[in-house]
Amino acid sequence: SFENDIKVFNDFSLKILQGEKIAIFGKSGVGKSSLLNLISGVYVPNKGKILLNEKIMFVNQVNPYVSYISQDPFLFDVSIQENITLSFTKNEKIDEERLKQAILNSGVQKYIEENDLTLEYILTEGGDNLSGGQGQRIAIARALYSDKDLILLDEAVSALDSTTKDFVIGNLLKLKKTIVLVTHDKEVYESFPKKINLNEFN
Repeated sequence: SFENDIKVFNDFSLKILQGEKIAIFGKSGVGKSSLLNLISGVYVPNKGKILLNEKIMFVNQVNPYVSYISQDPFLFDVSIQENITLSFTKNEKIDEERLKQAILNSGVQKYIEENDLTLEYILTEGGDNLSGGQGQRIAIARALYSDKDLILLDEAVSALDSTTKDFVIGNLLKLKKTIVLVTHDKEVYESFPKKINLNEFN
């Protein structure tokens, strides 16, 4: 619950197995984003526990396992490559093969080719020189490159055109990673093997 004590979840339990692909659907305000924030450790439940591999996970312990992609991801005023690898924030060599797979599976490669760009193309802070869909693709590529065990997507494909959306979702479903996606798109929701309709809990 939030400050007004109106409960978002009450007696709610969810078990996610490693490698599962889960889509979460529901009307606005039903708690879709709140659920992702609980899973990632951004929010702490009033009661109950959030476990990772049967161990209680606190906020500062969850983040190393999770990659979180929002509907409106933040982009830095550096190159496409640096936005994906975040190499400017850490002193480590870029994994070229992992980068190649990330830009391919996210649709970034297609965007680069269609616009005759390179990975060295400089973005403006906040991604003002990109469309919403292009920014989402780069954020998805960032998540894939990070190689985290759990990928959370909060309406993170909402700005993609239908062809690109189908391509990216198809690639996400093939990954060995655990994927939890929040969406209001019924077609995206139906394409996932495991579905949770939060409307049914209210």
